[in-house]
Amino acid sequence: MHTLGDLFVPFSMEQIYRRRAIEVGTDHLLVQRAIRGRGHCEFLPGEVSTAFSDLVNWVLYGVKPQGDDILNPATVAAPNFGCRFTPVTHPLVPPC
Repeated sequence: MHTLGDLFVPFSMEQIYRRRAIEVGTDHLLVQRAIRGRGHCEFLPGEVSTAFSDLVNWVLYGVKPQGDDILNPATVAAPNFGCRFTPVTHPLVPPC
């Protein structure tokens, strides 16, 4: 999970992380989600609980959670990018 408006750790770091996972062959173990928040780790309770439940289901039952395709430029540039895993509007962020 990474907020799109995080200026402390820019979202591009997620893309670097994905590319490195691909390089070493561990990308099948990585699921990334964009959150339409503006601050560093500014996740709302529903986002955290859903992500944690999805992680637990993956570990216990092998159900790999959905994530965002963060290396596709058209996907990232879309006006609704980050809406998939942002169930409510964050303060001062355009709604989905």
